[in-house]
Amino acid sequence: MSSNPSNPTKPNPQVQQVQAMFNGLSMGRKVTLIAGIVGLIISFFPWYSVSYSGYASASESAWHGWGFLAAILFIVAGAWVLLPLVGVQVRGILASLPPTVTEARLVMGIGVVALICTILFMITQGPSVSVAGLSAGPSIGAYLGIIVSVAIIAGGYLMQSEPAA
Repeated sequence: MSSNPSNPTKPNPQVQQVQAMFNGLSMGRKVTLIAGIVGLIISFFPWYSVSYSGYASASESAWHGWGFLAAILFIVAGAWVLLPLVGVQVRGILASLPPTVTEARLVMGIGVVALICTILFMITQGPSVSVAGLSAGPSIGAYLGIIVSVAIIAGGYLMQSEPAA
């Protein structure tokens, strides 16, 4: 229900707080966060489909094989960029790593590994086949997974020019 029933046009304070937090993120963090959320959503889309003359069909989401790791990495990338908002010192987590391993490079690495996992999913599930009414191959989710992986890489790239969190 509305927090102020006498004035329904007044914005919800919780929504305003989330909007303020999101607006406080840098562009690289916004791109990575949105890509992580979209990645979670598309992980439930069909990533591989098989159909026979329209009579029978089956599909598989990302939560199988290499797609499982890609989906987990989408979530990790989205969550990673939120750590400074909840008071976690990112440099403290990375303290045991060499100074050349920055947060931006870590995010780009997550995106690269997610991209590799998505491509491996597409390769290992079987080739695209279309013969005698049988159609099988990667579906929209896998192709969107490639786009999400590239968006995570782009978010990490944009984070390179930002001040350290």
